[in-house]
Amino acid sequence: MTGYGRGTSERNEVRATVELRTVNHRFCDVKAKLPRAWSPFEQALTNRCKERLERGRVELFARRESLRASDVEVVVDLPLASAIVARARELSEALGTTGEPTTAALLAMPGVMSTREADVDTSAEEETVLAALDAALEALIVMRGDEGARMAADLGGHVDRVAELTDQVAAASAEVPARARERLQARLTELLDGAAPLDPVRLAQEAAIAADRAAVDEEIARMRSHIAQARALLQSDEAVGRRLEFLVQEMGRETNTIGSKASETSIAGCAVELKSVLEKIKEQAANVE
Repeated sequence: MTGYGRGTSERNEVRATVELRTVNHRFCDVKAKLPRAWSPFEQALTNRCKERLERGRVELFARRESLRASDVEVVVDLPLASAIVARARELSEALGTTGEPTTAALLAMPGVMSTREADVDTSAEEETVLAALDAALEALIVMRGDEGARMAADLGGHVDRVAELTDQVAAASAEVPARARERLQARLTELLDGAAPLDPVRLAQEAAIAADRAAVDEEIARMRSHIAQARALLQSDEAVGRRLEFLVQEMGRETNTIGSKASETSIAGCAVELKSVLEKIKEQAANVE
């Protein structure tokens, strides 16, 4: 499922900002981009994401801002500055001139003055980053929840269509025994061409055997059970994606059996459409949390 969340946290003169972006994925795959100082926290951040999210490719971006007056140190190379002054004096004596480099001139010389990041202990900042991540996760989950509600409505429409087609199969299958008898009687009459009377008992037995082979009562019962479970899942507040995928798989098996047993064109047509609708549900279920 897709979504975006952003969170910030300020503690101990440090501001942490975390952004999360998610796209569809069958599992929870977290890719974190952190400041070097926070690299030791990557596993903790990844685990926290997986505690709250079951699916999605998650991109995690974290930014660190120091709220201290300065995290930069100015370093002066005193030995180098002293050496420059000493050489300047030697040059003055050799040339008979006067004057020494000013402090400003010395500081402008390469290597005399430089800056570097001050040594800061970031080990205590893990909770700050996690607090920012929690805020980002909350925002992300709200957005994904809105998307989930829309997907649930769409999936519900597909499940309703599966129920309609299952009812059509049930109605058509109720006529199978009578039609099997009619086809068998017509075929025997054609073959015998009036040479001998038809045995009604034997005809009934053969018609019953043909109807039994084409019976899909059990498959319809299981389909209706799966449909009821799917509707219950779509009303649930829990993660249902994998269970919904399993139900779609089971409905697909029942549909294949119905199609293989179909002796009526109407039933075969319903089976074909059922496969099409189930494929749509399968595609969406793969992205549902």
